[in-house]
Order: sequence, then structure tokens, then C-alpha cells
Amino acid sequence: MKKWGLFVGAFLLFQSYCQGQDSLKLDPINDTIYGLEKVEIHAIQPKTLEYLTVSSVQMNLASGQQMGDLLFETGKVAIQKSQTAGGSPILRGFEANRVGLEFDGIRLNNLIYRSGHQHYILMLDPFMVEKIQINQGPQSVNFGSDAIGGVLAFTSKKPELAAIDGRSLIAKAKAVFQFDQATSSHTEHFELQVGLRKFAFLGGVTITSFGAMTMGKQKNPFGEDIGVNRYKRIARNNLLDTLALNSDSFDIEAANAVLKYYTAKIKFAQSKNTLHELNFNVAKLGDIQRNDRLSELSGDRFLFKKWNYSPQSRSAVQYLLYHKFGQKWLQNFRLNANFQGLQEGRITQKTTEALVQNREEKVKIFSISLDAETQEFSKLGGFKYGLSARSETLESKAFLSLSEDNTPIAALDTRYPDGGSKLSNISIYLSHEYERNLSSESEISFQNGIRLEAQALKSKFESKEFFDFPFDQITQNNLGMAAHSLLSLKNKNGLLGTFGVSTGYRIPNVDDLAKVFDTRPQSVILPNDHIKPEYSVQTELELQKRLNYRIIFGCTIYHTVLFDALLVGPGTYLGQDSVVYQGAKSKVFTNQNASVAQVSGVTFFGKIKFFNWWQIAGQVTYTRGRTKQKEQFVPMDHIQPLTGKCGITYDKGRVTTSLDLLFNGAKPLKLYAPNGEDNAQYATINGTPAWMDLRWNLNYMFRPNIGLQIGVNNILDHRYRVFASGVNAPGRSIWFKLSLGL
Repeated sequence: MKKWGLFVGAFLLFQSYCQGQDSLKLDPINDTIYGLEKVEIHAIQPKTLEYLTVSSVQMNLASGQQMGDLLFETGKVAIQKSQTAGGSPILRGFEANRVGLEFDGIRLNNLIYRSGHQHYILMLDPFMVEKIQINQGPQSVNFGSDAIGGVLAFTSKKPELAAIDGRSLIAKAKAVFQFDQATSSHTEHFELQVGLRKFAFLGGVTITSFGAMTMGKQKNPFGEDIGVNRYKRIARNNLLDTLALNSDSFDIEAANAVLKYYTAKIKFAQSKNTLHELNFNVAKLGDIQRNDRLSELSGDRFLFKKWNYSPQSRSAVQYLLYHKFGQKWLQNFRLNANFQGLQEGRITQKTTEALVQNREEKVKIFSISLDAETQEFSKLGGFKYGLSARSETLESKAFLSLSEDNTPIAALDTRYPDGGSKLSNISIYLSHEYERNLSSESEISFQNGIRLEAQALKSKFESKEFFDFPFDQITQNNLGMAAHSLLSLKNKNGLLGTFGVSTGYRIPNVDDLAKVFDTRPQSVILPNDHIKPEYSVQTELELQKRLNYRIIFGCTIYHTVLFDALLVGPGTYLGQDSVVYQGAKSKVFTNQNASVAQVSGVTFFGKIKFFNWWQIAGQVTYTRGRTKQKEQFVPMDHIQPLTGKCGITYDKGRVTTSLDLLFNGAKPLKLYAPNGEDNAQYATINGTPAWMDLRWNLNYMFRPNIGLQIGVNNILDHRYRVFASGVNAPGRSIWFKLSLGL
């Protein structure tokens, strides 16, 4: 009842202010001749400083060849890694299914979006992304379920109409070549754009390959050495896998990952008030070796001979309709209809077994959303509203095969219910924003919003061969509600103060309710049909002071309370606390609702410009999280240690260069979550040591469309590991990027 009291309070606050939330305001793309591309209505984030936009210019200066590395370089997003290719983003101490991912208004979160570490951002082509919005804090009003920690919203490049500058034809071509020494990775990217007065086309192809990764050779000076001997190559002796020292002890097993992305976009300007877009995206990821599981030992041999993510793919088609009605209560309108097909597989083989385990999931998602906005009323402000519906289906298969091929020869327990699963969802939202001048020197603004969501889920268990659960299916019908209110004050002297209250929710999906998974050796997670949604309430205070156009500094303080938090805890199967799984006696765990969890944090930031073309900027964030279990608080998982970034940048004319320092504090083992996803088995005996990564890059533009960029990451060649990661970070690496445009 406490959580519902808080929701009612938030709703009453919404009514009393009668104001609105700032919905997704993507900066207008340059082809706004029809006045419609600014109609990005779906809400994302209130106007706080924790809302960060990474532009295409900033991305072009980054060294990352995959989305996780690109986000890591911002210093605002922690990235957990289980293998060289990939990465799992963390926002304000929340990860995986508590973080929303959106690509061109398409929701990536789905019914098997897991609670542990996941690398769905690997499905996105970083070379076709125009802008990234990093939205911190609960975003359920705008995104729906899952967005408790925040939302990462990616906007891809769009075709350009020739009419924007009066021309009859636009024709552009671009090629990018990039190489990174430490990860043995290289990327080839090509794109073509053709624009007429009413038609436009954009196509792109990106291929990225990862080889062996070399870790730092210099011992970390800030604590215990994370070690290098963990990574040993498998030697075959008389057809048996044995331990063998690496010839190069600093070399991690080759990722052998090949990422392929294909993009095609068509735009049609039907009239001054009507615009159509048709978008196609395909991502095909080759076998991605999970380096951390391949490093695990069982006695005197490796536990796994093979552990690959395969197949991994995403295909999407999207239709967008923009129409300008010009009416008071229906100024602009957007229709977003899209379909996604996803494949996610795992191929594993233990060193003691002759057969290969194959597990594969196929997800099909159809969604549609209708969004609208009103005119700006002088006394009421502006409103944005809409509704969305989504249907998701899951097919889960598993089988055993010979190592030489993937032909099924025997049955195997599936990761998710073998009878299939279906999730249906419908939601509505309303947001409103109002600004007014209190005097000639001060301004006040209100932003509020509310969302209601209904979800139905059904999963069927057919086979009783491996597990005889006391239920044949799991069925849940849940409601979610979120609201937020934000008050901002600013004056002529550059002082800005913002106070906000936001609620969020996450409705259990198939991964929460019905998963069978060995999260670590001698343990297995089994289904639990009695869990319920989790809800959050966050309060946030932000202060910013701008001394002049050259100096700005401030801080953000937030506190999040998570009710009915889903955590992994000890469970039973048919009255027993353990079960024989994968040939070994394993402790039984299940997802369970804890009483309450708390996450608090503070961010300090600042920026100084001098000599017109020099800039110093930095930020540092400290986060703390704990969960109440059995009347006592214990550390919460996914809580990153002290983290930050600072750097100096020179930007003048054709030359841009920067020197940046990324850093993390230590994470002692006593602050690791019990039974959580912090991966203590991949840390030292005392936890994760502090680390720093010094980076330099230089970008020179020979011509507006021709540029060369070179840089060095981890200049000091320190050997370090990001908290909760199963692999070390790359060592000193020289990289370059060549861009050619016509």
C-alpha cells in the first residue's frame, strides 16, 4: 500500500501543477522544409543536466568501433564486458532490463530482456547513428516498463531532400576505414545518399571484425594486480583439453567476432504537411566468444571448450508518417509502425563432454504508436499525448549435437518455456510543459507527465523430460503507472535550480518468470510464477551556476527507492534446495521480490573555456545502492564505484585534439551483492581495484569531406578491469580512422 500512496501523491502533484513533461525533442534534422521532422513527439527526458546528447561530431571523434565503447568514452555510462565485442550499459546503478534502449523510436527491450548483463547495443551500427541521448533517472512516463535507471535513445542518420537548399539533386558518398591495435579490430563503412525534391534515399553497410585483444602490460598502480595468468590457451593433447601457458600472457583469446550492419531508408514528402519514411535495418553478428566463461577452470582443466553467442541477429522494418493538422489540440501527428525479428543463441561445450549444447530463441515484435502535440497555449502551455500497442512472441529451442556440426541428435532443456510465450501490451501517456517569466530577471517552468500501461503474458511448459514444474503455464496480467513532476527556476545571473519527483515501474517478463539458466558454476535459476512488478520513486535536485559563457559548474543529487525489487535468492525445486543440472549438483535460485532497495548518488560537473578554442571539462559520480533482505540491508548489484572523466580539448579550424582521463575508484568485495550479477569470481580477492585510462586523439580535416584521425588509448598501458566485467580492458592501443566523402 505504501507504493500506491506514493503513486497517488505523484498523481495529485501532477493535477495540482497541471503542467507537463518535456517529451522527446530531438533537434530538427536539416531537412525541415516541410516543418514536420521536428515532430519527434514520444517523450524521453525532462530538462535536467543529466540529460546528455552525444552529437555525430562527438561520435566521429571517438575511437570506439562498437556502441558500447562509444558510450564508455562519454564518461557518463558505465559499461560491463564479458567479452571483447559487446558491452552492457549501466545508468545510475541500474543495468540490463532496468535500462531502456530505443532506436529511432523503436523499443529494443523485449520479453526476454534479461536481468544480468546483456549486449543488445551491439545490434546498433555506430557509424549510422546521428545522435545519442543519455537520459538518467526513471523514464517510465515516456518509455514504459523497464526504464527505471534511464533510457539510451539512438537516432540514426536520415535521408536529405534536395529542396532544403533549392537544389534539384543531392548525391553524397562516404567511406570510413578504422583500425585499433590492441583489439586487432578493423571497420569498413560505406554509405550512399541521393536526394530529390520529394524523394530521398540513404543506404549504409558496416563490417567490423575483432581479433585477439592485448591487455595492459603495466601493473595497475592503484591496487592489486588483476592478473594475466587467468587467460591461457587450450592445448589439444591426445584429443583432450589441457592447461597450457600462453606464449603471450597478455593476450586474451581471440574474439573472432564479425559484425555486419545493413541500412536502407526512403523518404517521401507527399505535400507540405505530409511526410513518409520507410526504414530497414539488419544486424548479423557472427560467433561471439564469451571470454570470461572460457577462462573458468574446473580443477586442472578449463570448464568450457566452447562458449559462443550464436546466432545473433536483428531485422527491423519501420514506417513513419508525419502530418501537420495545424489545429489547436492537434497541431502535429506521428504514426510509428514497426516490426522486429530477433535471434539470440548460445552454443556451449564443456571440456569433459563430447556433445555441444545448442540453445536458440526467436522473438517477433510488432508495435504501433500514435503521438500528437498541441499548439503552445499562452496560459496553458503545450500538451503532448499518445498511445502505443505491442505484441511479442517467443519460440525457444534446444538440442544436443556433435561438435563437428549442429545437426540435432538429442533433446535438451530450453532456456525458456518450450511451448512458446506471448506478451501483449497497451499504454497511454499525457505530458505538459509550461514556462513563464516571474520578472525581467527570472523564469519558472513546470514539466509533468503520466502514463498508464496494461500487460498480459502467457508462457507454456510442454515437456516434462527435464523438469516437472508444479505448473504447466505461467500467466500474468499486470498494470503499471508512472508520473513525474519537475520544477525549474533560473535567473539572469546564470543560476539554475531544478527539483523533480519521478516514479517508474518494471513489469516482469518471460526472463524474470520462466527462465532456466546456470548463472554460475553449481547454481541454476529456475522459474517462479509468484513474482510481481517492481516500482520506483526518485527525488532529484540539481543546481547549476553559469558565471559567464566561459565557466559553468554544478551538481546533481538523487535518491531512488525501489519497491518489490526483483533479486536472485535461494529457492527450492519440489521441496529441495538443490537439483542435478548439466550433470552437476547445483544450488537452486529463483527471482524474488525483496522488500525495498535504495540507490543514491551525486554528480559534480564543470566546464571552463579559455582563449576561445581551449576547453577543460569534467564530471565525477558517486553511487551507493543497498537492498533490504530479511530485515537487514545488503549491497545491491550493478552499483558502479566512483567514476568520472576529465579532459582538455583544443578545437580551432581544421584541427581538433584532446587529452582525456577516464577513471574509476575501487570496489571492495564487501560491497559486492550476494547472489547478484557483480561477478566476484572475476575480481581479485579484495574486489575491483581503482584504475585510470589516459587517452589522446587528434583529428585533422584536409577538406570538409576528408579527414584523418589518430589516437592512443590507455597511454600508460595499465592493466585494469571495469567493475563486474569478466575481461580486462585493452592495453596501450594506437588507432586511426580515415574518412572520405564525395
